[in-house]
Amino acid sequence: KLMGTVTAVRTATNEVELSTKDGKTESFYVTADTKYLKGTQPAALTDVTVNTRVVVTTKVEGKKSIATEVKLGASTPGPASSPR
Repeated sequence: KLMGTVTAVRTATNEVELSTKDGKTESFYVTADTKYLKGTQPAALTDVTVNTRVVVTTKVEGKKSIATEVKLGASTPGPASSPR
């Protein structure tokens, strides 16, 4: 499992990068089989945005971590975000 705050979403390569509590950068890939949940509601990759807290269940295929499930938490205000 990976836990952290999303720092980048690369939809072209289906890769998501996150920063863990201890400051490490981890990345994982999503597939058509990845399930997304926001609370108990279904969600989608479009709901995964920078500064969103996530808990990701992964499986390793070759050298890649593939997400089987992404649970979305609340967005945390980041240094780059400004109120609209």
